[in-house]
Amino acid sequence: MQGIMIYRVSSMYNHDRKIIFLLATAFSAEIMSLLALQIIANGLETLEVPDPAPGVHLCKQRNMPSWSYITWVPVACFETLILVLSLSLAIKHYRTLKLNHELPISSNSSLAFILFRDSITFPFITLAVCITNFIMWMHPPYLMGQMTFTMATFSACIIGSRLILNLREAYYSPFMEECNVQEDIHDAFELSDVLDITR
Repeated sequence: MQGIMIYRVSSMYNHDRKIIFLLATAFSAEIMSLLALQIIANGLETLEVPDPAPGVHLCKQRNMPSWSYITWVPVACFETLILVLSLSLAIKHYRTLKLNHELPISSNSSLAFILFRDSITFPFITLAVCITNFIMWMHPPYLMGQMTFTMATFSACIIGSRLILNLREAYYSPFMEECNVQEDIHDAFELSDVLDITR
C-alpha cells in the first residue's frame, strides 16, 4: 500500500525529483528502522508472552520485548509525511480553484478530487491504526495488541485495493460516458435509416 501512496503523491507533484527523493529516503529510513528494531528484538532474552487460555496461542513472537510498541513509530512518521504532502497540495489546489472561481465546476467524481480525497483519507486512517497499535502494545493485556495488529494487517489490504479501484473508476468513467454517447448516436442513425426505408 505504501508503494501505491508513494506513486500517487509523486504523480500529484508531477514527479518532482525532490519529492521522489524525499519519499524514497523516508521509505528507506522506515524499512531500515523496522529491520534494526527486529534484529535487536530477536537478539534479546525476554519473557514469554503468556497464552490467554490452555491450547490458545497468540501470533506474537515469544521474545517480544516490552518496548516492541516502538515499531509503530517509523510507520506513523512515514504516514504523517504522506498525509502532510497530500494535504498541503490539496489546500494549494483548493485556493487556486477559489481564486479562479472554478470551485462550483469541480466535480466530486473528477480525477483530481479522487486523488486528493484518497491521498488524504487513507493515510489518515493508517495513521489512526498506527496510533491505536502504539497505545495497545504499550501495556498488557497482550490479547488487545494481537487484535489491533490483526486490524492493521487487514486494513492495509483493504485500503490498498480501494486506492486502485477508486482511481480506476475515476479514470475509466469519461471513456464509459464517451462510449455511451457513441452508442446513442449509432442507435439514432439506425433508427433514421429504418424510417427512410419505410417511407
